Amino acid sequence: VNPARLPVKPGPLLLPVQYCTTCFVHLGRYGDLLNLMPVLKRVFDETHRKPTLLVARDFSDVAQWATYFNVEIWDGPAMRVKPAVEWARKRYPHVVLTQPCAEDHLVDKQCDSFAQEVWRTAGILPLWGHLPLVLDRRNPYREFDLIKANLKPGKPLILYSFASHSSPFPRADEVRLELHRQWRDCQLLDLSQVKALTVIDLLGLMDRATCLIT
Repeated sequence: VNPARLPVKPGPLLLPVQYCTTCFVHLGRYGDLLNLMPVLKRVFDETHRKPTLLVARDFSDVAQWATYFNVEIWDGPAMRVKPAVEWARKRYPHVVLTQPCAEDHLVDKQCDSFAQEVWRTAGILPLWGHLPLVLDRRNPYREFDLIKANLKPGKPLILYSFASHSSPFPRADEVRLELHRQWRDCQLLDLSQVKALTVIDLLGLMDRATCLIT
């Protein structure tokens, strides 16, 4: 995301001093972790110290996305957060559970979406919509490999993805067929079928796409 295209950010939030040594417990999944990253960046910008993110091993490649936070890997299941919180409290003076729901936890919902609940529990809901998503560890070599393997020269590229863990799309097959019928002169590429080392390696394809449907 280009910060220059975003609204002027508000002034300092004056985060509590304990955020200098905070562990955020958010075990997964990728979309939720991307939503949390502007929060981690804000903490780093204000405290000049990297916060720690405790994340499940299945999603630990988040460590390759950005430079402004540290990662601790949790070997337990991503949908059981209480043991992870107990583990973190033995090691960090301040622990924030931002994962809104799990098998053993459900946030007291006060916002319109679970994405906003993450920001509320982190203490920076007033900045919702004003902070950029910064991915400063992009790998141009891996991005190029994906482009070379998937892009067909000479055709406009349309990317789509109807795969979802939390909100499955029941008409995915129907819409997919309609897309191929309507845009026969374009290359349609299902991002959920692209094998990438980490999810942000897909950004190179997104940069070259004419349209993204999701």
